[in-house]
Amino acid sequence: MSGIALYNTLRKIDGVSDDEAKEAVADVASSKERTTKADLKAEIAKVDKAIAELETKLIKQIYAVAGIIIAAVGLMIKFL
Repeated sequence: MSGIALYNTLRKIDGVSDDEAKEAVADVASSKERTTKADLKAEIAKVDKAIAELETKLIKQIYAVAGIIIAAVGLMIKFL
């Protein structure tokens, strides 16, 4: 996004003054930090791994609860 486009976008926000928008654009333009596609891909991979781990834990818990329910039903049937 060019500086002009960013400035115009910031000016559309209620409560943002002309000076604040110019200062924000200057800060972004002078920033040395850049995010590359490789950085984003690495972060996405981390998130995907975390989601996979959570899915695995959730599935194990579902199986445990299902086992408890089946055992409880089996005991109920046995004593009836």
